[in-house]
Amino acid sequence: MRGPATLVVIVFAALVFSPTLAQDEIPQPAIDDKTPLPDARKAVYLMRQIDLTTEQASQVRGLIDSILKVAEPQPLDINQVRQLFQEIEKAKEEGDQAKVDELTSQLKQMSGETSDGSEFYDNLAPLLTDEQKVKLAVAQDRLQYNPSGSVRPVDLLRIVYTLNPTEAQWTKLRAAQDQMRKLLYPVMRPNLKKKHELLNYLHSEFRKALTAEQTPVFDLEVRRFRPDLTDEGLRVKSPKITLEEQPAASAPE
Repeated sequence: MRGPATLVVIVFAALVFSPTLAQDEIPQPAIDDKTPLPDARKAVYLMRQIDLTTEQASQVRGLIDSILKVAEPQPLDINQVRQLFQEIEKAKEEGDQAKVDELTSQLKQMSGETSDGSEFYDNLAPLLTDEQKVKLAVAQDRLQYNPSGSVRPVDLLRIVYTLNPTEAQWTKLRAAQDQMRKLLYPVMRPNLKKKHELLNYLHSEFRKALTAEQTPVFDLEVRRFRPDLTDEGLRVKSPKITLEEQPAASAPE
């Protein structure tokens, strides 16, 4: 069962940056799933997923700057990075979590990190409301399985689901999903270029199925899931946009 037909969506405005609403294509850096987010960028990324007030954003920025210090980036040996990823995947397959943690720590050190992040989150907790803590937990769970924060097809689907699409729209959305699966399944291990093509096919088809009112909300929600946009800084709660009442549709498959 769906919730109320009238959906209220919180739209975020950048603290120091006003993004262009329309995003016709998601760039490759937003879907590159090979490199986990370093702690400072990870913190900014997570904070973009919850409803910060202006005051909270200022406090959080101070915590990031004072606790999650990142060393000057050093040139990375891409072959060494690739070897570490292979060893991490092998350790995961063998169920050796200690080895996974050790190799992940090595990878973080290569990226210049100097903090494990725990102090930041300990200091963050008192600043958040219960609702924000729930949203943070959801965002952290997503990064647990997707450490790079890369945008995936399932993310687009979840965003669309919050826009209360009609049954007619779901017909178009499901058709786009089915077509993407037909294109994806023959490729067991798609490279970054192929992933980019597939995701943008789905992104384009989803946008075509949305109304003029839904599309800017969809675009803003996609932006906050893009790890390549963390340099925009934190986002703060802005006025709500209420979508017009629509007939309830069934949940996505």
